[in-house]
Amino acid sequence: MKFKKAASVLCIVTFFVWLFNTAGLIYDSFFYSMRDLPQGEFLYSSMSPNGTYTLKMYRVQNNLGTAVRGELVRLEDGQPVYENIYWQVGTDQCIAGWINDTVVSINDISLNVQNPDTFDSRRKTTINQVW
Repeated sequence: MKFKKAASVLCIVTFFVWLFNTAGLIYDSFFYSMRDLPQGEFLYSSMSPNGTYTLKMYRVQNNLGTAVRGELVRLEDGQPVYENIYWQVGTDQCIAGWINDTVVSINDISLNVQNPDTFDSRRKTTINQVW
């Protein structure tokens, strides 16, 4: 009798663990957010040629390795708006420069900051990449 009760409890606990892990996997697969990236160590900033945008680059080190994060700063209604537009895992160096007033190149990835485009190495794609 005790064995059947223990087996039933074990099955129920196993089911809920499986359900929780499946929900986490689905969330990670579909809802990667660049808003939740760690701050990191400030490397440098670069202002667009017309002075409208500022790109700030950061190096992030954690227990998973080293990454580079690019943050776009723009003014909206007189207030600065911060938005992560670049995230690359597995590197600790970055080369960034403005191609024109609205296109920035970071480690040979060109991003249009008006849309704004983003690059996330976890996704292995660039959204709205400028060729």
